[in-house]
Amino acid sequence: MARESYYIMPIIADLHIHSNYSDGKFEINNIISKCIASNLDFFCISDHDTINHFSPIKSYINNHNHSINYIRGTEFTCEFNDSSIHILGYEFDENSQLIIELLKKINQERFDIIQKIGDRLIKQGCKIEYTQILENENSPGRPHLAKELIDKGYAKNFNEAFYKWLGRGKPAYLKKWKPSAKTVVDLIHKSNGHAFIAHVGLYKSFHDINDFLELNIDGIEVYHPHHSNSYSKKLLEYCIYNNLIYSGGSDYHGWQEKNNSIGTYGLDEKTFEQFYKKCLK
Repeated sequence: MARESYYIMPIIADLHIHSNYSDGKFEINNIISKCIASNLDFFCISDHDTINHFSPIKSYINNHNHSINYIRGTEFTCEFNDSSIHILGYEFDENSQLIIELLKKINQERFDIIQKIGDRLIKQGCKIEYTQILENENSPGRPHLAKELIDKGYAKNFNEAFYKWLGRGKPAYLKKWKPSAKTVVDLIHKSNGHAFIAHVGLYKSFHDINDFLELNIDGIEVYHPHHSNSYSKKLLEYCIYNNLIYSGGSDYHGWQEKNNSIGTYGLDEKTFEQFYKKCLK
């Protein structure tokens, strides 16, 4: 159950959702239906390292006369201080050649690494079919391989698939190339967007959040399923003190319906006001 003490009022904006255009389970129409059912006024499908979801979302909303508001977003995978982090880019120019070229490079690496990891799994004796992932998925990732391992009986669930096979230091782990966080933030800014550090609480290698300020970020994802109430409160105070924008979302993927269904984390009317004024006006 979501921790209701986060919010004074009902959540009106979930700014971190994934569809099957990256590693989410559900299609765009299903995601939007869930957003409407959750009584959201604003939502953001921030798929990993792609903008291919932008056009289908706009078309679906326009064709169905929905009053819900869509915020453009992408979750970029990047490197910072020898660690992998994610940066949420909001409302950047979708026609930016700077962003388009970066995403082409990232996604070529994504396809290459999935093939290499798939080969490693086969050499380890796993009788899996990873070619169908490369052929059928818009943005193939390790969660797709995890599902294949589960379906073929090599893991009971996603946690075991990563702990046994795909996680850092495990038999099929491979480190992939990522752009630097500074490059990603700079390109988002040059494309008239806003850059946020995603789910700060997941980065165990960072003991000082001040490290992120050198990236010239616009904000921090304060509300997230992996953030405790007390940690989110500290992040909120940090954002206010440093004049940073704060965001929040469920990070919904749909594979494991636990404590992060759409609309359980995000921004209420009061907290959304600052995001709206600084990112959407």
